[in-house]
Amino acid sequence: MSAALKPDNQHKQNLKYTLNTSTIDKEYTMLEQQIIAELKQIPEHKLAEIYDLIHYFRIGLAHENQVKKIPDRQPGSLMRLGKSQNKTFSIPDDFNEPLNDLKEYM
Repeated sequence: MSAALKPDNQHKQNLKYTLNTSTIDKEYTMLEQQIIAELKQIPEHKLAEIYDLIHYFRIGLAHENQVKKIPDRQPGSLMRLGKSQNKTFSIPDDFNEPLNDLKEYM
């Protein structure tokens, strides 16, 4: 068992605290009830692994929401970049023609 999944008292306390405080505060949806029912059937010595899984999954979701989406490239962006750096690009007239190396496959 890896060190990250090794059960420890802190994980057990966190999981118990979360479940105990949330049961008082709200009513559960059907899916939440099913998840809790499944959790109750897991042996206590395995709860730290479940806690790690849920914890790191949640952190991953938070990270996904914070990652900036790289904008899609716009046609001509290289041309504009070249012009800003005083470079010119030329596209050969036969650019869209089939390559000679591939003619035997056509």
